[in-house]
Amino acid sequence: LRKMGDDYIAQCFRWAHEADPDAFLIYNDNKIEGWGLGSPHSDKAEGFYNLLKGLVDAGVPIHGAGMQGHFVASGTGVRRPPTPSAVANQIRRLATLNLKVNLSEFDVRTSSLPPNLDSNEVQKEIVRDILSACFSQPNFTGVYFWGVADCVSWVEDFYGNVDKPLILDSSYSPKPSYYGALEALSSSIPPLLPPSLHDKSSLVNDNWGSRWMQASPPSTPRNLPTSDE
Repeated sequence: LRKMGDDYIAQCFRWAHEADPDAFLIYNDNKIEGWGLGSPHSDKAEGFYNLLKGLVDAGVPIHGAGMQGHFVASGTGVRRPPTPSAVANQIRRLATLNLKVNLSEFDVRTSSLPPNLDSNEVQKEIVRDILSACFSQPNFTGVYFWGVADCVSWVEDFYGNVDKPLILDSSYSPKPSYYGALEALSSSIPPLLPPSLHDKSSLVNDNWGSRWMQASPPSTPRNLPTSDE
């Protein structure tokens, strides 16, 4: 930004297109997967959409958007997984820009779930429902899991804790989430119907995940005057 100015992203896409006019160029980012009232990612998702809209409106050669999809089953705040309807809403908004969309780095961490919950079943529910929402959108082109099996996941090296975020276990055997992905891919469950593109209010009562998500901690007021001030 300091060296190239505000236009550096657009210029990078132009250079890439000049080097290979046939290349399919994608902008990829994280925590932008869900949009709408009630989604923890809405602010960044809005910025992501506006950035891409600006590039498209300026005639920059860009063809797709990658949504990473590193989810924490029990996350709170921006780490809270977006609802399937919010994900579908974001993909559908990007379709208005003529952009294809993929889920580019999908995994679901479960190690912080309470012990009374079956982490495999929770992970299956997230994988199945998020992918079902994604594949309900015509401009969605596919999903890439961020690793093959739990034993080679990036999570332990990066965060220093053991987790099981992928759909194959450490012996490369299918986990319940593997079959959840198959259910979504085979459309064996009804596709989720996202709310209207401009109707954020329908996302407010979407209680998906309430069985296993932690409640977001209440915000703590800061710098409030005391009674003596």
